[in-house]
Amino acid sequence: MRIIRITKEKYEFALARIEELLPMVDDNTPANDRNAVELTMMSDVVIEYEKENMSQNQVASMAYRNIVFDLGNVIVKLDEQATIKGFEQLGLKEVGHLRDNPELLKLFRDLGIGLITNQEFFDGVRRIANIAATDEQLTNAANAMLRYIPDEKKQKLLDLRRAGHRVYLLSNTNDIHWRYCADVLFPMQGYGVNDYFDGIFLSQELHVEKPSDEIFQTVIQETGIDPNETLFVDDLEENCQAAERNGYHTFHNKEFNDWLEIL
Repeated sequence: MRIIRITKEKYEFALARIEELLPMVDDNTPANDRNAVELTMMSDVVIEYEKENMSQNQVASMAYRNIVFDLGNVIVKLDEQATIKGFEQLGLKEVGHLRDNPELLKLFRDLGIGLITNQEFFDGVRRIANIAATDEQLTNAANAMLRYIPDEKKQKLLDLRRAGHRVYLLSNTNDIHWRYCADVLFPMQGYGVNDYFDGIFLSQELHVEKPSDEIFQTVIQETGIDPNETLFVDDLEENCQAAERNGYHTFHNKEFNDWLEIL
């Protein structure tokens, strides 16, 4: 069999063509559609080139058609102490011992799975802590933990999609945090949050959170992905274990930038 080496020029052409084709193809596009067929061909070119030119770890990761990312300490750098300090400055002295306060703990969890609104959360914090903080002050304190998203990670998400991977976000997060991430942290050079992901799954909207089996099954059902062709990246071991129970391959992101070394 004649072996044809893929040149860098052909690889770069394929990347550019994939970027043009992605807006024309979605999960409802027939497999025999001309654009869908070309997208598959261009993706194969990219994958073959990267197999020849990447490290062993990177080659292993290219086998996955789908990649599902967690948000906190995977894409967004977190600093929980900043939020604790923010609430303390508003008079909520016990926020550092949240897990010892069942009423506050329930309030945060109910917000995270969409059982209460943002306004009900603000009102509940004021009632429990007996403080007069404004909604804006409480929002700023809650968001203080969301530090930044490195541009390198934003670019990597774009590159993964251009290379033909389907990229998804699966996060235990609430509307307060998500609005800040979408409006402030994700934008880069004209790109917005929807440019980085083929689909976004948030616990507040789904009314269920990791590590429940239900949330992983929801992603499978709504996207049609094969979990055996999917890599799930999360910073918590229990979430990785749950994903594995549901057929996903996993990468436990112990340090903030670990996943950049394999993708």
